[in-house]
Amino acid sequence: MNMENNAVARDKSLFYRLALIAALAVSVSFIPYAAMRFTGLYINLTDSMARGIWKAYEIHLGAPLKGEAVIVKRGDLPLDGRLVKSEYLLKRVAAVEGDTVDYNAANERVYINGTPLSNSKIFLSGKNGITLPHPEYPYAVPKDCVYLSSEHIYGYDSRYFGPAPLCSVIAVARPVWCR
Repeated sequence: MNMENNAVARDKSLFYRLALIAALAVSVSFIPYAAMRFTGLYINLTDSMARGIWKAYEIHLGAPLKGEAVIVKRGDLPLDGRLVKSEYLLKRVAAVEGDTVDYNAANERVYINGTPLSNSKIFLSGKNGITLPHPEYPYAVPKDCVYLSSEHIYGYDSRYFGPAPLCSVIAVARPVWCR
């Protein structure tokens, strides 16, 4: 009888540990969304841009400027859900309407109007083995779209999903506290 009680106690202990881990996982994915929604702060936990706290600001004059960091709503982009889990992405506007985007395979770099973009090598598959799509190069950024880049070479950005529609850009972001 004592062995059965020990087995039941171990099962309960395992159940509680798994429940705690699940609760932590849900809260970690919910915290950045809740923080932005209620405080205007965005918590970036990825390497695509500096990790830390960013403040979301309203976009003025209709479109973000080249070089600005922006918060993009994932649901408005043609993203593979296996590659991107968060509801919002923090990226930098690298090109705007009319800019020419090209890729030089020999140099392993994306070029914007002939200027190389840092950390812009295009990978054919992700770290998890999933084939990464990418648009045909060269092209001009279409009307009402922007080309988004990452500060990290492995960031998931316009190298893979192409130009982002302006309707997906919900805010300009500025760092508050980043490491």
